[in-house]
Amino acid sequence: ASISRCGARSLSFDGAEELFWPVYNVSPGVKVLSMNWRAYPLWRKSWDDFIVWAQMYAGLAALVHSPIHLTPVGALLIRGFEYLEGNTIQHRLRAGGPEQGSGNLTVGLLLWMWQTIPGWYLPHTNAGLRYTPPDEASYDQYFAYARRRIPAERLFEFDVNVHTFKDLCTFLELRGPALCESDETLPNDLPN
Repeated sequence: ASISRCGARSLSFDGAEELFWPVYNVSPGVKVLSMNWRAYPLWRKSWDDFIVWAQMYAGLAALVHSPIHLTPVGALLIRGFEYLEGNTIQHRLRAGGPEQGSGNLTVGLLLWMWQTIPGWYLPHTNAGLRYTPPDEASYDQYFAYARRRIPAERLFEFDVNVHTFKDLCTFLELRGPALCESDETLPNDLPN
């Protein structure tokens, strides 16, 4: 599959759901983690609450990010930090990895993310790649279709209120991290 050549170990389609099936179709044997643990009314409330904050953030971010895009300072700062910090951006581009919470974020990497994320990610979320079910029937059909197409042994419908890290690691065939031995569900401070 062409996706596997880029070295990705996992992909998230949050905000780009329309890409899921094309990628799935070229990814034989892939395991799918489905996060359909909420009924439509709870999902809709969460979405409506989120989108207000997301739009306010996007407006504020545009003001903060604009100087990086409109002046050479952004490029000079990023290249300077890249040199001083040992090519962390080049390493991230080659090796991949989580953008947030990895503990390996440097000033140069953060500046680079500020410059690239608005240009790479944000336009995709508003260019027809996001799927927002308009009603409960569409929401239910979306997940029912996945259940029909994806073999049961390759689909894990993860419920954050029921399943544990151990369940997740077992499905993904991960061993080693202490987290994988935990019988605890995810923290209760996750947003609904």
